[in-house]
Amino acid sequence: MTETFHKVNDNIFEQSLQLDQDLTHLIEDVHESATDPSFNFQQPNSMDVDKHHAVDCILERWNKNLFLLRWKEDGSCWWVQRKDINADLVQSFEENYTGISLGVDKVLATRKRRGKIEYRMRWFGRPVEEDTWVPEKQMSPELVEKHKPKKAVSRSRGKYRTGH
Repeated sequence: MTETFHKVNDNIFEQSLQLDQDLTHLIEDVHESATDPSFNFQQPNSMDVDKHHAVDCILERWNKNLFLLRWKEDGSCWWVQRKDINADLVQSFEENYTGISLGVDKVLATRKRRGKIEYRMRWFGRPVEEDTWVPEKQMSPELVEKHKPKKAVSRSRGKYRTGH
């Protein structure tokens, strides 16, 4: 009886691992486009970005030419191209930039993809459709430290063990 129980338990565990792997691959495929550098964030019409709108601050940079701005008038946030932003404001932001941090509303998840850790970000003031997987190397050291995954716990034959 005990041997049958262990066989059933091991079978359930193996099926659970396979389902977990299948789900991980499915999620990776669904969100593949979000890690693409050309990911299409929503941007305001060109008439919305002009000298009549006061920028409160730059919250974030995506790659080299796209910035998340917060507007003074209503506190809304939009992704704006570098060419449409005051050069002094961009320079001031970049002098202190250490990686993605200020524009992150919430870190939703972590994953390891192609041997590298990525974090699922929700951007401050932006819709969930713009949630994005961000490679760890693009993030600020402080944000990485705060959200670094714990060592994985593996399970073997019904017993738990840490990766020590």
